[in-house]
Amino acid sequence: MTPDEYLAQVERGLCGSRSARRRLIAELRAHLEDSLAAGHSEAEAIERAGAADEVVKAWRAHALSLRAQNRRRGSVLALAVATTAALGIAQHASGHRPPPAPCAPAQHPASSHCPR
Repeated sequence: MTPDEYLAQVERGLCGSRSARRRLIAELRAHLEDSLAAGHSEAEAIERAGAADEVVKAWRAHALSLRAQNRRRGSVLALAVATTAALGIAQHASGHRPPPAPCAPAQHPASSHCPR
């Protein structure tokens, strides 16, 4: 198997976003090129990178972990927004309003009281 065939096999098994898959393939390609430049044969370079099935298995575990983490973050954010909205509605419904500003003495004669 050539390095290109190995990378194609790995790429077929990957899941996740296109950009993340491209980064992984680019890293694997660089690893293989470095191994070949160090004097290893193609078979040795591929062996050092790991079996394609194992690379895909590790990638999928990582992708599932990230997906679960993102879902938890989304849930916490939704809970925070809902709580904030509920508190705002409760405060508005409670009828608490700031006290009105006092009337200036020049507005009303001394015998009458402020209509507010």
